[in-house]
Amino acid sequence: MLSQTLRVVRGEGDIAGPLGEFASRHPDLSVGSYPFQEDGVYGANLVVRGKDASALDTAMAELAQVFT
Repeated sequence: MLSQTLRVVRGEGDIAGPLGEFASRHPDLSVGSYPFQEDGVYGANLVVRGKDASALDTAMAELAQVFT
């Protein structure tokens, strides 16, 4: 199993909808959100896991576009 992480500095309410849509477009991948709060800043580490390195790289590029 391969995994990649994208750190996003936004509240969970802003992340949930787009992340759910992303996960629906990539049913072959496992998508997780791990929230954090550091010094008053809220965000989440978005973790995507899968067995196909190419599919994972493509999905992470899309995810970065969604949250940039």
